[in-house]
Amino acid sequence: MNEPIDQGVRNTLAITELFGHPEVKVYKGLPHSSTTDSFTVGEISAFVHGVHGIGDVEIPDSSRAPETESAVDFIIDAVKTYGKELIYVPTGPMTNNCCGFEESPGNQGRNRPYRTDGRCSDRTGQRECMDRSQYLAGSRSGELHPVLRPP
Repeated sequence: MNEPIDQGVRNTLAITELFGHPEVKVYKGLPHSSTTDSFTVGEISAFVHGVHGIGDVEIPDSSRAPETESAVDFIIDAVKTYGKELIYVPTGPMTNNCCGFEESPGNQGRNRPYRTDGRCSDRTGQRECMDRSQYLAGSRSGELHPVLRPP
């Protein structure tokens, strides 16, 4: 997570629209990791990703709104619906995934491949220590569930 949840939702809606894919649904996730009470943009995140999470690039707001279903409920439903055919590419902490597995334990291990970073399009899971913030921001979640645990 490089920005507060509402900023991340705004960025995702704006970027998908900017690139001509307004059909991509956006679900609002949990506002912070399972081990914290809030989220604050860290100094290094602001340096790397900019204050607003997208490199301080200004892009117009989307006219769309996020889906009303929570990201956790979406994860649960998608895994049940698509099983191993689902390729899931979360772009935030693993807390949403962890909560989905806690609320629906039968989902654990049902969906592979599992990509834990939006830039990891050619491999599954966390493969190296530089596969970074998704594990760091939700590391306790990753430790709790074997599906999320790095190899």
